Amino acid sequence: MRIYHLQVQHFRGIEHLDWKVRGNLVCLVGPGDSTKSTVLDAIELALLPRWNQSFDDTDFYATDTSKPISITVTVGDLPKKFMDEEEFGLELRGWSETDGLHDEPLEGDTPVLSIRLIVDDSLEPKWTVINDRRPDGRAISYKDRDRLSVARLGASFDWHLTWRRGSLLSRITDVGADKAEGIALILADAARAAHDGFEPGKLTALADAAKKAQKLAQEIGVSASKQYQPHLDFQSVNVSLGGVSLHDGAIPLRKVGLGSRRLLSVALQREVAKSGGFTLIDEVESGLEPHRVGRLVHLLCKDLTSTDGEAARIGGSIMTTHSPAALVEVPAANISIVRSKDGKTDIFDVEPGMQDMVRKFPEAMLGSRILVCEGKTELGFVRGLDEYWSSRKNLHCFAHQGVIPVTDLTGGGTNSPSHAVKFSCLGYAVAFLVDSDVPLKPTVAEMEAKGIRVLQWADGLSIEERIFADLPWSGVIEVVDAAMQEKGRDQILHGLAAELGVPVPDLAADPRQWPDRASGDEAKLRVALGKAAKKGSGWFKRIDYGEALAQPVTRWLDSIPSSNLAKTINELRTWVDQNG
Repeated sequence: MRIYHLQVQHFRGIEHLDWKVRGNLVCLVGPGDSTKSTVLDAIELALLPRWNQSFDDTDFYATDTSKPISITVTVGDLPKKFMDEEEFGLELRGWSETDGLHDEPLEGDTPVLSIRLIVDDSLEPKWTVINDRRPDGRAISYKDRDRLSVARLGASFDWHLTWRRGSLLSRITDVGADKAEGIALILADAARAAHDGFEPGKLTALADAAKKAQKLAQEIGVSASKQYQPHLDFQSVNVSLGGVSLHDGAIPLRKVGLGSRRLLSVALQREVAKSGGFTLIDEVESGLEPHRVGRLVHLLCKDLTSTDGEAARIGGSIMTTHSPAALVEVPAANISIVRSKDGKTDIFDVEPGMQDMVRKFPEAMLGSRILVCEGKTELGFVRGLDEYWSSRKNLHCFAHQGVIPVTDLTGGGTNSPSHAVKFSCLGYAVAFLVDSDVPLKPTVAEMEAKGIRVLQWADGLSIEERIFADLPWSGVIEVVDAAMQEKGRDQILHGLAAELGVPVPDLAADPRQWPDRASGDEAKLRVALGKAAKKGSGWFKRIDYGEALAQPVTRWLDSIPSSNLAKTINELRTWVDQNG
């Protein structure tokens, strides 16, 4: 099965969502409260085989029950039986990758069904298959929804490690077409045998499924201490559906570590996916170390996007993550950014050409507001500002305000303008801190037209030149001392002497004496310091050097409120606090 389209109205934090799902593997990313998990909840409620699902007023957007919850999921790659006229053949619609949904299927369209869940103020759910020809819909039972093989792997994944209706373990158990009935008969035999002692070896079908589960677990990195086998779970009061769970020796697997249970659940679903199963995974990294997260996501991507000659699995998957380790394993074409504002949820697709951005800035992709810095000096400098604002001014830090500062560590600043534009196109709030000593491409006007807040130092100056131009002379001395501490006195003296056009011996070792050596021309000395500081490898062109630069600068900001340096820094702070 594959999901092609999702419409959600008036459900929890989503008043409106209209999402054309790209591909059979999607990784949803976004900040907290962007409704990522609510998207999975909506799909789960519409497709999972439940007949007694309960709702309350808090499931309605803003707890307003005057408008019904409506969730419509359009699915394709359907079970063959669904295509029969006596089943849902007459309800079929068509899906085109270019045109989207056609109510009457056209030649070349993929056959799809639109399954809708409606919940009104009676709190009674109603599942139907709908189209424009039959807007009232045709009821679809939980048994029919069970045939779609949708699994949600989240907080309740222990459920999948038992033999019960709809569990993954039941789905890989070979007992005929009606899984529940076949397993119930086996469990009835187990209940009779329990009088004399439970004997797992007699439950051949369950034992075979346990062996298969162990093999699948080994492939994904979970090892058994003994051997997986079916066994009575003594937490249950009787041998009914759910009363027998997967054990490792005599220990129920629900007792093993969180990460191992999650991996095992995914291993089972990967097997189910061979026959078209669809997986919903919330916070794929939960309970896993970074290396196991990377391995898991890599396998999921390989299953669903294989291009090495091995056929991709039929099923699909939608996952969410807050983990950079997970995100860097996902092809850019399978990443979608979730944004929510005033009840409207939008989902933006990352373009394949943005793969380098995903790999360079995985932490930024997980945020909501991005401060793009032209280079390493600026990145270190704003980190120093963040520390100054939070520790000395009692202002909220960047993390609290959802601001993530980034720079291209390999591009020397030349790629930063295009990165800012790409982030903006994905729905991020973006500010760009940049020197004004070289032309920008895209231009400032082009970036501002896309909603990017461009912050530049005035008068065509770099950050180093602006600092040396605006600080009081005592502040200049502190900056020079910081540069000498990081780069060494000789390098600073040689650089300054070259800009002034004087021999190095003509400069005093103590910068406090430089104005006298420069014939009292402090303005000329400031210009020379700025040019020397930015030339070549520079005095502060490392992130840690940029942070060191911020320390003396921030000590003098309050004394120069009308300077361009202070005004630009205050503009940055204003942007940081917007919508904070």
